[in-house]
Amino acid sequence: MIRNILPILVLTVVALNACIDPVDINTTEEKKLLVVEGFISTKPGPHTFKLSKSAKYGSIFVGFSQKEENATIFIKDDLGKQVFLDELSPGLYQTPKGYQAEVGRTYTLIINSKSGQYISLPEKLEPVPIIKKLEARFKKFPSVIPEIFKSGIEIYSTFDDPADSQNFMFWDARGTFIMNTRPDLFTYRDGEGKIISAPKDCCARCFFEERKAEAEFRIYSDSKTNGNENRVLAAYIPDDGARFDEKYLIRIEQYSLSRKAFQFYNLLNEQLSISGDIFDPPPAGTNGNIVNITNPEQQVIGFFHASDYYSDSIYIEKSAILEANADKLVPEDCRVLGGDVNTPSYWH
Repeated sequence: MIRNILPILVLTVVALNACIDPVDINTTEEKKLLVVEGFISTKPGPHTFKLSKSAKYGSIFVGFSQKEENATIFIKDDLGKQVFLDELSPGLYQTPKGYQAEVGRTYTLIINSKSGQYISLPEKLEPVPIIKKLEARFKKFPSVIPEIFKSGIEIYSTFDDPADSQNFMFWDARGTFIMNTRPDLFTYRDGEGKIISAPKDCCARCFFEERKAEAEFRIYSDSKTNGNENRVLAAYIPDDGARFDEKYLIRIEQYSLSRKAFQFYNLLNEQLSISGDIFDPPPAGTNGNIVNITNPEQQVIGFFHASDYYSDSIYIEKSAILEANADKLVPEDCRVLGGDVNTPSYWH
């Protein structure tokens, strides 16, 4: 277990304490809005932020998002300490390596860009409960055709919820697995469209890493379970016929959220049925905690928050898949697919 790491005000006191307004997805106004993706945590950095301009909204979704380049971004805490982010590529910004937020501190995100000046409401970093145990459970979904079904592994996090405060959390999941392919069956089409057999000598066994092993954005409130030992579904890893060729290493990252951050993400989950990247596409009319100082009436999409972090991991053996899907036949060198034949240093 490692304890370590999606933040001048022109708002009134009323705005500071206001609830998040409902999402208005029926807007007819065409506009481009700044989209801010990123957060900081107690996990050692660097922490990454993305700035872009949303595509226009109107009666239809028109245009494409544009990267917001050459912005100056820094994060300031309640003690006056500041950290500036470097732009790695257009629209992609990063804190210094090793940068960590601290529990109990309050943080504010400031952005100066060609589109204007922006600032977030202060976000206090609340502690997150430690993970006592991770459990893997096989899950099969009902199917009309018995031979064709969806299944996978659910990962549950068990933790003691503090009774003296209300807690809000979210989870992220990273995975590592071994895929076995068939480079000896590789074929290609020639200029006349004929399929030509061209077996490859290497390689049939590779390690793959999944930065985002869980497609769903899972959040949690202890409003009904405060002060108890809780067992919560933190991730679901589908069986795609390749992930569980041998065994799968799942790393669960448990993060704290402020009440307002939870309200923001909960609103998105409820109204947009979000799956995968919560900012793709950027929702229209969603109020976060970032304001445009240059033009206070112009909305900004995104929510800056600071989170405490706790991580744990478990191996899922192939035998945990009680009813496996058909093996995926991949006639290719596994390195071409992004795999690595070398065993990771953390694998055992």
